[in-house]
Amino acid sequence: MNTYLAAYEGLVWHLFGGLLFLLATTFLSKRLSHKPRHASPNTTYECGEEPIGGTSARFSLNYHITALVFLLFEVELLFLFPWAVASTQPPQNLFNLPQWGYWVSGEILVFLGVLGLGLWYIWKKGAMQTQSAVETRPKVVFAVPSHYYAQINKKYEKASGTKSQ
Repeated sequence: MNTYLAAYEGLVWHLFGGLLFLLATTFLSKRLSHKPRHASPNTTYECGEEPIGGTSARFSLNYHITALVFLLFEVELLFLFPWAVASTQPPQNLFNLPQWGYWVSGEILVFLGVLGLGLWYIWKKGAMQTQSAVETRPKVVFAVPSHYYAQINKKYEKASGTKSQ
């Protein structure tokens, strides 16, 4: 056998073994798994209530903007870690210049200033303002009529001797 190809023999056997393991476990999981006899496992869990409407709810764009701003500032905070670690070490900077520390500190202050300006800008534009929950609350119609809830409340009021509000 060619010595060049013999070097890859172990790799080929590992790939073959991995593929065989993948196919065997997939086949066994399909063959041995429990198959539900009704469609309820495929529905959304609604605390015992029948689901009404679709499961895709609309969210305000402000939630997404807040998440993106959070990620932006988190990533920019990562740039501060090398500076914080380097500032605690003895001076082993470029060219061993003592002024180098002042220059790096000035750069960090400029970086933090740009971050502060960005935060001030998005705050002024109102991107950090959230809407009231009352304005965005969807109207939900329950499948159980409200008079059933009133009957249950009366039943438990009699049993406990208190009056619910």
